[in-house]
Amino acid sequence: MKRFFRKIAPVFLAFAAVPAGAADLYSMQDGNWDDPSTWNSTAVPTATDNVEINHTITLNAAADCHDVSLYNGSLTIQSSVTLNVKGNILVANGTLIGQSSSKIEVDNTGTFTFNNNGSVRLDELEITAVSGVLLTGGTSSPIEVSIFKATTSAPGGDIRQLIPIIAPFGGSLKVTASAATGAITMSNDNNAATKIALTASGNIQWTNNAGAGNTLTLDGVSSTNGSVTLIEKTGDILVADEVRAAGDVTLNVGGSLTSMGRNIKINSDYAVGNVVEITGTNILLAGNVIEDSAAFYTKLKLNGTTAKISGNVGSISGSLAQFEADAQVFLWPASPVLRAGTLIVNQEIKFEQVSISSTISTDTLTLNSGGLING
Repeated sequence: MKRFFRKIAPVFLAFAAVPAGAADLYSMQDGNWDDPSTWNSTAVPTATDNVEINHTITLNAAADCHDVSLYNGSLTIQSSVTLNVKGNILVANGTLIGQSSSKIEVDNTGTFTFNNNGSVRLDELEITAVSGVLLTGGTSSPIEVSIFKATTSAPGGDIRQLIPIIAPFGGSLKVTASAATGAITMSNDNNAATKIALTASGNIQWTNNAGAGNTLTLDGVSSTNGSVTLIEKTGDILVADEVRAAGDVTLNVGGSLTSMGRNIKINSDYAVGNVVEITGTNILLAGNVIEDSAAFYTKLKLNGTTAKISGNVGSISGSLAQFEADAQVFLWPASPVLRAGTLIVNQEIKFEQVSISSTISTDTLTLNSGGLING
């Protein structure tokens, strides 16, 4: 019997290296997000796919995914383009770049995590989260997030940030939490000037830990249902737009505070016993301290070496509940007006330009040791 043998050529199977944090889809080469050849499955990611990026990827049209992780590559979201993320965002050793008017929407309670050498360069990238967003960083090294102009919006929850932020270069770091319970808790630990615009329904707290000589610029800070606490530990605070709150307002500055003609307000007609406390070496208030109809509920306290006020202290429609001057206060308007139900003077209040219209109106005046009113 003859046996027949067929010679079979050896077959070698080449397997592409799968990234350690293997996702449903991972990049195979540089390219556009919507190009199937960019991905290992030769298919464009969908809303249920977890995406891993290890190349230079450009998002040039609206797209969806579940999770997106940047390890050794970069993702550039082009101008006016939106990426909808159903899950979480991780920037490890990669780079996320948002061009003008680009947007990331996080549908659920997502996390935005930066590890190791991950970086973000944002030019008007808007980050929107339905149920809140947590910005967090790895523990191996500080994370620097360079932001030109960013908006973080959480209509259903809080904005909490656990990473140092360098911001911005020419624009404001804009953060918005719009739910009734939405709060903002953020800080800047880098030795860089910072410009912020914060809006929340709940409480707002910003702590600046930058070195002396730097300035925290307030480009508008407003809490519709909560309090505002802004701390600049060693540098200066510049109030470039209004600071408003339904609750207390605390401005604590290691250097000088200047209000640039902008007002510091309590914005609720029904909040009783609110406190506006400003602490600084030198305080220059070029706008009105309290201006709206809630002012007669409010207590104002100035702590520092000198405080120069070139606007009115008190409401147009009423007076402060209490004004306590624990600094040498200079009133600079041509016809300064100070209205307070209780006036407590611990150092000196001096009218720099006295006229017939100059007014101090108070029901109770307390001049403590060293206290003086001079005109």
